[in-house]
Amino acid sequence: MRVWLTELAEPLPLSPGGRLMRAGLLADELARSGHDVTWWTSTFDHVSKVSRRTSNHTQALAPNYRIELLHAPGYAANHGLARMRHHRRIAAVFASRAPSTPAPDLAYCCVPTLEVTDAVLRYAIPRGIRVVVDVRDLWPDVFLDVVPRGLRLLARTALHGEFRRVARILRRATAVVAISEQYLQWALRYADRPRGAWDGVFPHGYPRSMVAPVELAQARRELAAMGVDPRRTVSSFVGTFGHSYDLTPVISTARRMLERRDLRAQFVFAGDGERAVQWRQLAKGLSNVVFTGWLSAAGVAALLGMSSIGLAAYVDGAAQGLPNKIFEFLSAGLPILSSLGGEAAALLEDAGCGLTYSARDPASFAAALERLLEQPVARRDMGRRALAKFEADFQADHIYPTLVRHLEALVTAEP
Repeated sequence: MRVWLTELAEPLPLSPGGRLMRAGLLADELARSGHDVTWWTSTFDHVSKVSRRTSNHTQALAPNYRIELLHAPGYAANHGLARMRHHRRIAAVFASRAPSTPAPDLAYCCVPTLEVTDAVLRYAIPRGIRVVVDVRDLWPDVFLDVVPRGLRLLARTALHGEFRRVARILRRATAVVAISEQYLQWALRYADRPRGAWDGVFPHGYPRSMVAPVELAQARRELAAMGVDPRRTVSSFVGTFGHSYDLTPVISTARRMLERRDLRAQFVFAGDGERAVQWRQLAKGLSNVVFTGWLSAAGVAALLGMSSIGLAAYVDGAAQGLPNKIFEFLSAGLPILSSLGGEAAALLEDAGCGLTYSARDPASFAAALERLLEQPVARRDMGRRALAKFEADFQADHIYPTLVRHLEALVTAEP
């Protein structure tokens, strides 16, 4: 079958050393299964905030797999009007180019890119093409998370058109899949319908690390040169320094530990983003905190291998259910300290592989960390259970072949 996939923010398989995520892993599996794949995305790199190209471009990766890079001005912040304008421009470019491209049998559209998904539906429905919407972020609801509580009603009113758009998209889609049951139920409430036969939950699948030993050794040396010390209990955060995350309780705990001359723990933050300046300033002078900047796939694998604890440090009330970060830590066999409630908290408790703290209370994080520091045997047992949970339920080489079979059956089913 011929499949179009739309996703604008994930890393692309255009250079060695990158980490593929959900869309990239699915595209690879579709292509391996013999399907023809076109991934529509942006010339703008969401992570580094730089443009890959200055005009539209088609990049062929294989005879049956290509990437359509659509050009539009970028944006500095992940949550804001500039990003929404970027999405609208990409949707317009897609709409102009799609009619001259061989039509697909299936379009697979990733939310949060509402504008592009809307454009795909406008193209696909008159042509009888089936559209699957993959919900991995709760847009536009997440915009409310970065607005003070007293202004959220005003913000919801200002975003009325976006809330109408997401409801329209989810009502018109042939099927909805999501990364968790909570996310699927959120989508079905907007769609105003019960769960259908082709709706389903396909969690983030994470690949086993395939980094060559020589690359891993080099990455470990580079991290050691930055000051990462695995002789201490390393707690690591890997990801974008955006408004969905809050490292303040972690940095506050690091400062108090240093003031007590408690050198058992080290805190390593890998990434960059909008809050980098704020967090670096907050951690100024702390010898037990290391900022690495962005790391390659080998760098991330090395860091997780040098770590004892994974940090899923989100803001209070964050809308994330089961984000990719959780599965990354599970795959590395790390116990997790998480501020997420709901499905994430339930997973950690049921699997016995982590602890949940309150993002509102730095003392809550400090207490959870102390529990892991003072009980190294229990901490290692949590890590073993984390890896067992990953191997049982969240391996990419199980989840994405299953999702491909689901899509194949959808395309061949009677309307």
